[in-house]
Amino acid sequence: MASNANISLEGIKNENIDLERIPVEEVFEQLKCTREGLTSEEGEQRLQIFGPNKLEEKKAIFFV
Repeated sequence: MASNANISLEGIKNENIDLERIPVEEVFEQLKCTREGLTSEEGEQRLQIFGPNKLEEKKAIFFV
């Protein structure tokens, strides 16, 4: 059963959905989660698939 879950989570990774423009309930549906969040097991599984959350740093351009 875990392999089926991995396949559907891989789909999340590969989709390009503008989550800011759809209703919040649809966001939960798209991300396969709930308002209550993820269990520790689900979090670990997603960490393996998606890696850690991190923001990309953008280099600042300064004009002198």
